Amino acid sequence: MNTDASKKMLDSIEAKVKRLVVTGRALNINVLLVTQVAAANTLNSSIRANLPLKLVFGNANRTILETTFGIGNMPKISSLMEKGEGMYSEGNDIRHFLAPTLNFNIINAFESLKSEH
Repeated sequence: MNTDASKKMLDSIEAKVKRLVVTGRALNINVLLVTQVAAANTLNSSIRANLPLKLVFGNANRTILETTFGIGNMPKISSLMEKGEGMYSEGNDIRHFLAPTLNFNIINAFESLKSEH
């Protein structure tokens, strides 16, 4: 696929996602968008601005946090977050949270349950 066609396709998808997010927010419907990398070029600022709840999990560095929450709102972080840690925005406040982690192989656990029935 050539670059012009790729750009047109990405622009079209981005416009549809933006319309979905803005419409959802107007109707009080939460839209959940998930990305592997929270970079500025992954999700543009007009879409991010219309997401009322923002979550960051894992080992996010300062750049990822600034991209997600905005530079002016940044909490002080001393190091990368570890497994089970994250941050979320609640209004203008950014808060830290700890989520439970699994210390076993979830696939093996499901296979074990499946073999019992």
